[in-house]
Amino acid sequence: MLKYVFQNIRKRKIRTVLTVFAIMVCIQMFTVIYSIVEYTVADLEGEMAKYAGQMYVKNISASSSAGEDFPPINSTISSKTGDDILKSVDTKVNTDLSTPIIFRPIAGATAPNMPPQALAVGVSSGKETAYTGENVDLKKGSMELAEGEKQVVLGAGAAQFFQVNNIGEKIDISGETFEVIGLLKKGNRVTDPMVLAPIDQLQKVFALETTYSTLLLTAKSIEQIDTLSKTIETDFKDVEVMTQGNIADNINQSLAGTKMFMNTILGTVIAVAVIVILIVMTLAIMERTKEIGVMRAIGAQKWDITKIIILESLCMSLIGGVLGVIGGYLIMRFIFTAPEFITVKIAVTSIVMAVLVGILSSLYPGIKAVSIQPQEALRYE
Repeated sequence: MLKYVFQNIRKRKIRTVLTVFAIMVCIQMFTVIYSIVEYTVADLEGEMAKYAGQMYVKNISASSSAGEDFPPINSTISSKTGDDILKSVDTKVNTDLSTPIIFRPIAGATAPNMPPQALAVGVSSGKETAYTGENVDLKKGSMELAEGEKQVVLGAGAAQFFQVNNIGEKIDISGETFEVIGLLKKGNRVTDPMVLAPIDQLQKVFALETTYSTLLLTAKSIEQIDTLSKTIETDFKDVEVMTQGNIADNINQSLAGTKMFMNTILGTVIAVAVIVILIVMTLAIMERTKEIGVMRAIGAQKWDITKIIILESLCMSLIGGVLGVIGGYLIMRFIFTAPEFITVKIAVTSIVMAVLVGILSSLYPGIKAVSIQPQEALRYE
């Protein structure tokens, strides 16, 4: 039976190639979109666990229902307000892991819900690990920024964007030259796009001498976070505090809409794949009416005919599925430069989806094929 199926597929080369190509495109889109959604959710959830005890003091958002950025790169507070808050909580926070921060995107994201390719991050000298986390992996050089010096530490993504491979190289930030003193290993969405520099230098470069983007505070104990955040919001009316719980809630709100949109696209992609094979296989049945009638006349059972139709659909769907996963990998590698987004789980899911598409789309053609009466089919021209 398999030999007969492969003969039919080879005999109708144009139909086979076009069908496989359509399935490949659909599964390729499915793989890319599914990869981005899965990576974004997993990465954000992972980051929440790493930064327990931290909170961001930022300007009051007028659209918190739409979700907030993490980190809050679009926030702005006055440096006077920021300094006053730091003084008021000095005894309640870990001062070594608390710092004002300047954020300025240098290069935008390559895909929705992804971090910028390069993000300038200014922190107080000596408090670099407040933002990066204490377990950051240094590849080359040093993390220790000198106040008053134009120095930067680059995350893996930022180093790739600036095409920097060694310490001592220079990069340009808003017309000013900075020396690279450290390179980080590939880490996460917080550290990878980071261009870490002394906050005083970024304030000068971006003309923000009287401004901070946010304050990063690290409570001495997790139990103090809620009390501390309420105290800050009560004493300083122009700011709000993003705790780890707030960040998680806002991210989930933001991702809910994105997930719904992406799932709609995924559903449409799957529907298109089913319709393509359904049309192709239905036309194939019409073309082979006499052939099927002869098979029925010489004793072929209905189930035998149905299996042939299902196997033809499965073969084309499986080939298209495998090619689609490969295509999705290449897109992520050469367009988004993120091949690690596609995991074994995603690849297997995509191929299983292709197989399910093959089964679903072959049901109607299979029923139509077995409903052909031999005596009528033999008269068909």
